[in-house]
Amino acid sequence: MMNKITFDDQLRDQAVSLIKKRENPERVKIFLIERGLNEEDAFLMLNDIITLVNKDNLRTAKRNIFFGCLICAVGAFVTIAVHNVFPSLLILAGIAQLIIGLTQIPKDKFE
Repeated sequence: MMNKITFDDQLRDQAVSLIKKRENPERVKIFLIERGLNEEDAFLMLNDIITLVNKDNLRTAKRNIFFGCLICAVGAFVTIAVHNVFPSLLILAGIAQLIIGLTQIPKDKFE
């Protein structure tokens, strides 16, 4: 029984890694079936993995969006307060961080 659980955990970890690398979900499903899962179990595991990875990606995206906005606000405040162009680079850095966060939002959140 313990070996079965360890095998399932290893298989799940490999599938998570493939999904995080943006491998085609159908190929990951085939990978799971080739490793001994039946089609239904492979489908269920894949759906769980995709949900988990999407939640993680959304959490990361929200964090990057928050920090991007924060950096922009600090940059704008400092630029206005000291009347200098150099702090405005913070605004550009904040915008870049914001864009990174927006690109990390899982696609299914737009559907």
